[in-house]
Amino acid sequence: MYKVLRAVLHLEKLNNYPSWVALIGELLGIILSVTIYYYTAMAFSPIMKGDLNFYGTDYFSYVLIGEMGLMIPAYLFANPSSRLKNFISEKKLSSLLSYPIDLHELLTYWINAGILLEVLRVLLHFVIAILFFKLNLDIKGFILMFLIIVISYPIFLGLGLIGAAIIMFFGRGDSILNYITTISLFLAGAYFPTEVFPPIIQKIGHYISPFNSVLTAMRKAFNNELFLNDFYPLIIWILIAYPIGVYLLKYAQNKFFDRGSEIILK
Repeated sequence: MYKVLRAVLHLEKLNNYPSWVALIGELLGIILSVTIYYYTAMAFSPIMKGDLNFYGTDYFSYVLIGEMGLMIPAYLFANPSSRLKNFISEKKLSSLLSYPIDLHELLTYWINAGILLEVLRVLLHFVIAILFFKLNLDIKGFILMFLIIVISYPIFLGLGLIGAAIIMFFGRGDSILNYITTISLFLAGAYFPTEVFPPIIQKIGHYISPFNSVLTAMRKAFNNELFLNDFYPLIIWILIAYPIGVYLLKYAQNKFFDRGSEIILK
């Protein structure tokens, strides 16, 4: 297992950062992103007031917590189907499935290798915001935020595996998953409080999307309002999403073997 993870991590490094130029480009991109967040917040802060709930933070902190807090969940949600699509388009799926390992485990190895880079990106965003833009957030909030990310890991991995199963069944669906990710970030209040939405949209996000539960818990962590009952929705989602994701992908894998032919992407 260690050798597989190490090999996958090496491939991830080569694919994402083949040279020092790529690393420098990544760093400059992060600096640019934080700069855009900061000046966008400066521009909109005067009008983003009233009865909107920013959980005790300024607008810059609010947006940064929203974007960075959901970066890893969004990665887990979208990445399994993206990986599987690459395996299919590069005619590698049959070879990979010949190994004595379930597809969901194989995808998990790949995702765990890539997630290390996502964690580094999140940390760099916050470090740059602290050093250059005077971001002032409680260290306890950061610790709780990453704890919530760890707890919610099986939720979004499970949902991602469901997405991968859809790709195996129908040969399409990855575009829809990307749209769902984007919409989920907005409904969760990543960029502005959910109070701006009509009540019915707020209820849909609150009761249907795990992104909402996760981000609300993170915001409460930074505002010292996080309580045990805020973890109940996450536990429910864990019990539902991950088992269903593993089951559906195994089912899709068995159907693939029964079909005896490569999946054609449409």
